[in-house]
Amino acid sequence: MRTRRLALLSSASSVTALLFSLLANAAPLGAEIQVEREPSASDCPRGAELTRAVEHILQRSLGTANADDTLQVRVHFAANGDEYAAQVRSLSAKPGERALRDRGHGCSALGQAVSVAIALLLDKELEARAPEPPPAPKTPRSADGAEPDSATLEGRTQVELRESLAGGYAAGFVGPGSVLLAEQIGLRVRRRWVFDAGFNAVLPGTTAYDAGSVRNTLLFASLRACYTWGDSLSVGPCALLGLGRLRGVGIGYPQAQAQDLLWTAAGIGLIAQGPVWGRVFWSVSGEGWAPTRRSSFSVQNRGTAWESAVLAGAVSGQLGFRIW
Repeated sequence: MRTRRLALLSSASSVTALLFSLLANAAPLGAEIQVEREPSASDCPRGAELTRAVEHILQRSLGTANADDTLQVRVHFAANGDEYAAQVRSLSAKPGERALRDRGHGCSALGQAVSVAIALLLDKELEARAPEPPPAPKTPRSADGAEPDSATLEGRTQVELRESLAGGYAAGFVGPGSVLLAEQIGLRVRRRWVFDAGFNAVLPGTTAYDAGSVRNTLLFASLRACYTWGDSLSVGPCALLGLGRLRGVGIGYPQAQAQDLLWTAAGIGLIAQGPVWGRVFWSVSGEGWAPTRRSSFSVQNRGTAWESAVLAGAVSGQLGFRIW
């Protein structure tokens, strides 16, 4: 039995040593306890005893991390017969004072109450001193209210990959007027520059000539570069290049033939665009095209049945989706 008791005492001593080691290595609180005792209260705890008791309660060393910023706690013990009294004063930015009394045959109970009061006081003081966490940085939002998941912020380049479908009216490409359909994919850089490549189809237009007619179709690829102003609604000019195939088919003639011609053109335009919801956006554009050379289709022994216009134009509306 004695051997077991000695083992338990040894374990308790090891735990106590470990606690004191951790207590010594913890960051000091930066507080100092000063005690004054009247001769009648000589059995009340001294400053060192109160300091050890408070450190045991808080599980941290009081220490004096910074002499200019040390919390001063002063305790005054007095006794009158069997009645003991303690005045606890804190000298800090918000000074305070607390009085404790106890009636008994010694100052032990009052000393324990004072150590608890000081521990609570230091805990509140240190909590008040703790700096407030910095506010979380606000995430900038785009004009459509969505967070910019495709942008790198802080002045770096913002790039969006977008795709859109377009439909509109075209004049001067294959005849007086026809339907234009297009698909475009491109980039929007820093919410100002728009670069895209498109595939365009001008649906057949028919021109009557003599006893028959000529039906023309134009398929072409386009490159467009625009610079826009504005955020929610952006507007700006564009430069255009086009390359494609112009096809003519004779209808109603004794010898109906088809012919393909190379079509090249340059142009200028105007674009306006804005958000619809989330990643979806709308756009409208007007374009003017100038072919680099005139094209024509002739009917054998009958003359020129159709000749391209000097200028062509188109007005279209697009609905697009931002991929990233």
